[in-house]
Amino acid sequence: MSSSTVPAVLTAISAAASTVAATTAVYVGVLRVHRTAPKLTILPFDETGPDLVELDLFEERAFWARVRILNDRRSRSASDAMVLVVSAEVITEDGSRVSLPLLAGKPLQWSEAYCDSVTVAPGVPRRVDLLKLSSPRPEGTGPELRLVILPTPQNSRRDVVPGRTIHLELALTERDVPATLFSVTADVDEGWTIEQESGGPPPILIRDIRLLS
Repeated sequence: MSSSTVPAVLTAISAAASTVAATTAVYVGVLRVHRTAPKLTILPFDETGPDLVELDLFEERAFWARVRILNDRRSRSASDAMVLVVSAEVITEDGSRVSLPLLAGKPLQWSEAYCDSVTVAPGVPRRVDLLKLSSPRPEGTGPELRLVILPTPQNSRRDVVPGRTIHLELALTERDVPATLFSVTADVDEGWTIEQESGGPPPILIRDIRLLS
């Protein structure tokens, strides 16, 4: 090899090394982003904890059923997380289903945040309000089940769910990852009244949470 070709060879080797280094850096960066992407999980319903809350206010006594969502502690925060209603159905006593199309596409309310989107930090569970069962005063008024959608209907009752069993298909969305589809089935005690003592069986119960994708 002549002395004149040595610099050219060294330049080519240096360029190749730079290309490999740049490609490796990009690959490592993409891998790191993928490994730290938000990983949201829908947790089982716990009727003994804050997933089921009873509030006794001046104008009503109500139970709130909530769904817990957890972001993996090794992930980065999940931004603009929302839970959207894909479909809502009432299951009648004979097993038939009645669709509630006016609820489709509506976002649910995040507990304590009172908004439709939040940031879910790693390792810290957040709850989304799902159903509210209330027995307004005066005493003797029957219970009323509502899906906790936003915005809260002001001049209509489209958030009211008739019947004792409701089946929901929901989408958990986040800015950077594909949506997670899941279903929830809940039972309601239609005979519950405001006069019943606390401490008995809850009048609303989420009995099945199932991933669909």
